[in-house]
Amino acid sequence: MKQFPRLVFRSPGPEQCQGGTYAHALVQDEAQFDAFLGNGWHETLPEALRPPAIAEQPVETPVVVLTKEPVAVADDDNTPVTRDEMKAQAAKLGLVYPFNVTNKKLAEMIEFAMSAPKE
Repeated sequence: MKQFPRLVFRSPGPEQCQGGTYAHALVQDEAQFDAFLGNGWHETLPEALRPPAIAEQPVETPVVVLTKEPVAVADDDNTPVTRDEMKAQAAKLGLVYPFNVTNKKLAEMIEFAMSAPKE
């Protein structure tokens, strides 16, 4: 029997460990635990950091590069992603972050918040 609350893990994420990056979330019960596992999360950090098998890797993955200057993203309309747009998205998601957060870290936080299963 699993004990709750407990952590679940996924990669990539904003934290670094063992040459990879990961995110973690605290789950409160079995239903929430199952929802996270069904959405690409793992029970242990080593499982999350393990590279997927070649067959499981996507054929084409859009790439977004964040810099201080606006850049085009790999989406249908090729609109630039600016820091102000990221801050607006973070506000919509209810994220709290330090004023000096880097664009990369802010993008990771947004990606993490958007990938977490909704309760």
